[in-house]
Amino acid sequence: MRLHSLELRQIQLFKTIKIDFASAQATQPITVFLGEQQSGKTALLKHLFHGLSWFTARLKDIRSAGIVISDADMRINAGQATMSITISHPAELGTVSNDQHAAADAEQQCTWKIRKIKTTNSHIGVNRVETADLDLLVPRYQKQLEQDPQFALPCIAYYPTQRFVNEANLQAKNTSALSPVHQAYDLSPVHFTTFTKFFDWLREIYDLENAQSAQLLREYFNPQTRFHTQEQLDDVFSQLEQAHRLSAQRCMNSLRTAIQHVLPDIQDIWIEFQPQLQLMVNYQGQAMPFMQLSLSYRTWLALVGDVVRRVCLLNPQSLYPCLETDGIVLIDDIDTQLDSKHRPYILPHLHKAFPLLQFIVSSSQHDILDELDDVECYQLSEQHLIKPQLTAHQQQLDILYQQLFSTHSPETSPHESTSVASISTSPLDDILTLTEQLNEQERQLLLTHIQKQANHDL
Repeated sequence: MRLHSLELRQIQLFKTIKIDFASAQATQPITVFLGEQQSGKTALLKHLFHGLSWFTARLKDIRSAGIVISDADMRINAGQATMSITISHPAELGTVSNDQHAAADAEQQCTWKIRKIKTTNSHIGVNRVETADLDLLVPRYQKQLEQDPQFALPCIAYYPTQRFVNEANLQAKNTSALSPVHQAYDLSPVHFTTFTKFFDWLREIYDLENAQSAQLLREYFNPQTRFHTQEQLDDVFSQLEQAHRLSAQRCMNSLRTAIQHVLPDIQDIWIEFQPQLQLMVNYQGQAMPFMQLSLSYRTWLALVGDVVRRVCLLNPQSLYPCLETDGIVLIDDIDTQLDSKHRPYILPHLHKAFPLLQFIVSSSQHDILDELDDVECYQLSEQHLIKPQLTAHQQQLDILYQQLFSTHSPETSPHESTSVASISTSPLDDILTLTEQLNEQERQLLLTHIQKQANHDL
């Protein structure tokens, strides 16, 4: 599944806005919304999640409703608001679109709309939906799951700005953490997350995937089968080693691999039971409790782990669910709590860990794009979208940087360096002339890039 378009009318800051996501057909499916506070980034991602919730709600029960548009989400003085979502789905599910005006390459797309009429003094507000295509698509997903055990449901997840980890509670709660429909999707509005589902799931799968080793240990500690000779002791440890190497730790291996891709400083994660129950990590070669990590590392490890939890639940037959599960993941203010060391690499690392997932994120920092090539990016300004041509813009800036630094080249002779007049001013004049033609956003990009280059040279 990929998101192809979103249209909002009379919702929060937006009178009318329509986005066609090029990342839906890209090999690097990433879309970035840049903007300052109150520019509308959160509103876009939140309502996109609300629109997608109709798919997940229908999966649970074809009669269930997703999240509707509330009166509080409508623009002031607007009597009606609408939202339209278009997604693509696997070809084996067939065509569901009844739109005769749809493009020829849109055969595997599905569109649904949510409309809200505002409550007034004269009548009660109502929500109306157009989900005919969706109501055809969902049963096909369910039927395909029955016919093909390797078929997987798409991952749909939303992580709001307010995300944090207060504690890593690993107490067994018997919460059915392995039930895919109820636990892999969020069916109600998400205002914040503390990743409690991830920690419940982690404890459960850790116990399950280590059950074989635990059985051998129980046999060893059983008085009736206690080993008395060195040969028996060597044999049980050999079995323990073999069990550890060959055990089908599908979820834990997926979790460790994904964490290593996104957070290379963390090489391993496990649960210790003695002297107390606690989550441990190997951070830069040293074992330490998870709760002693910085807030940024704790939050990002839990976020990555939560995505792993979802794809493992939705693709239970795959040995490599992180690599084989598609879907849409929304992350608001992705740069929150990230320093300049991690910001440029977070999106490439996420894509490496989950190559089939479409990431739609928002950020206020431009350096989030520094390590991305030809990525889909939108600038939000005064509730309008601007799509900068990043590739052409980057080429233009590279030329400017070459001229700038070649002017002050260290290969200049001492005699030439002592005379300001001996330095050709034409490249600098060209730089100033071109800089005057840049808008505010492009000037900020230029300044950021120059600062980054200067720091690199130092």
